[in-house]
Amino acid sequence: MNPIAHASTAARFWLMLASLALAGPAAAQTGGYTGAFTRIGFDPVGMAMGNAVSAWEGSGASAYHNPAFAVRDSGSIRIQTAAAALTHGRKLAAFDATLPLPPSAGIRLGLLHMGIDGIDGRTQSGYPTGELTTSELQAAAAFALRLGPSFHAGVGIKWNSSRLHERVPRASTLAIDLGLRLRLHERHSLALVLQDLLGSYTWDTGELYGSEQSFSDSQDFPRRMRLGYHFAASDKVNLTWEGELRRQSVLVPIRSVDLSGGYPRVSVSEEENVDRSLLTRLGAAWTVVPVLTLRGGVESGDLLFETPWRVSSGFSLRLPELPLQPVAHYAFRTEPGMAGMVHALSFTIQL
Repeated sequence: MNPIAHASTAARFWLMLASLALAGPAAAQTGGYTGAFTRIGFDPVGMAMGNAVSAWEGSGASAYHNPAFAVRDSGSIRIQTAAAALTHGRKLAAFDATLPLPPSAGIRLGLLHMGIDGIDGRTQSGYPTGELTTSELQAAAAFALRLGPSFHAGVGIKWNSSRLHERVPRASTLAIDLGLRLRLHERHSLALVLQDLLGSYTWDTGELYGSEQSFSDSQDFPRRMRLGYHFAASDKVNLTWEGELRRQSVLVPIRSVDLSGGYPRVSVSEEENVDRSLLTRLGAAWTVVPVLTLRGGVESGDLLFETPWRVSSGFSLRLPELPLQPVAHYAFRTEPGMAGMVHALSFTIQL
């Protein structure tokens, strides 16, 4: 065998073994788990920088990315509305408000909604049943304290609700976020965020399929641990990085047939399928002039099993001379596998 080809084959083999060891007992793609719409991004500032904004308070991104940002150094009330158009008829809308609680605390209130229209409904035999729609909603609140000139800590609680079919009862759950932000130096900051703790949906399809074919399915939200870093390269250039470790689990039904009684008896048991994912993000912002900031970023898929990088870019336009100091933000980013584009727009005001 060609020595170069042999070395390449050996390298792939050892990389596969290392990935399996790091990933745990089971692995899958990072998509398709409960609450996926909450992981697309909340606002154009975060999306434009690859969602790598958990350590940069001054980015203009929502405290959704880190509940520690519910307390801001500016001390003003900040209100933001955002909307995004995605492929396949998906629409995302968000509202965010951050309010100071002097002298050293703050709260954040937020709403996030995603809907999908025009889904072609079919029976198992392929006959049309009409169009279907889905609706997912998240209402969130966060509280943060400034524990020192360089240290912020926050906790958030989120109520998530999902309706995927008109004959399947709406599923809902509460989830917890925890966040820290530490300024190491005037140009360096670190952040640690734990997200979606305790969140879990339970689905009951009894009304849709009838009592004999129905089942109750519980699915946990992926548990997320994010480590962020911000570097102010200059007064005009800021660089950010974020790494995320994600643990996802789902109960898989296993059917077995027992013939010991002379006739077949079907029983169903459940087995937990655990998947771990490792992701990374990079972002950059350049303030060209005081009223215009250009942004860019990249976001990986699961580094252990896939390499679909998402590329993003955008800008922020400030109008400080107008009342309420409005700021317009725009972002676009690619979908996984270059399947399409996401376009997001938001407006922010200060009170």
